[in-house]
Amino acid sequence: VEVNLARHMLTTARRAAKSGKLPLKLLVSINDDGGEVASVLSGGLIEDIKKANALMDDHQKQAEKVVAIAAQHRDFMEQLGKREPIARLPKELLRPDGEPWWPQKVPRAKLPARQIMLAPAAGASFL
Repeated sequence: VEVNLARHMLTTARRAAKSGKLPLKLLVSINDDGGEVASVLSGGLIEDIKKANALMDDHQKQAEKVVAIAAQHRDFMEQLGKREPIARLPKELLRPDGEPWWPQKVPRAKLPARQIMLAPAAGASFL
């Protein structure tokens, strides 16, 4: 489940990074056009376009970092799934022979439900 979620996060991050490339390319082409765009647009609008270009460039770099981190996370989760099971488990999770209880169910308690928290000891009398 975690591996599929990590793969989905990577796909979503890639789509987000890809969706920002076209607007950034358009802003770069407007900035690189030089005199043609400047003659049509006012000076304040060109400055706003340059600010938007710088901002979009920063956002695109951050999106590419997110893609790299998502890919690293996916690789980690895939490696985690290939690991051996944990060797040391608490005694409560192990059968008397040392094997885990799962997939079998834990056996019924030997004491009734009202006495489940009581631990009989030698020389002690309970109710």
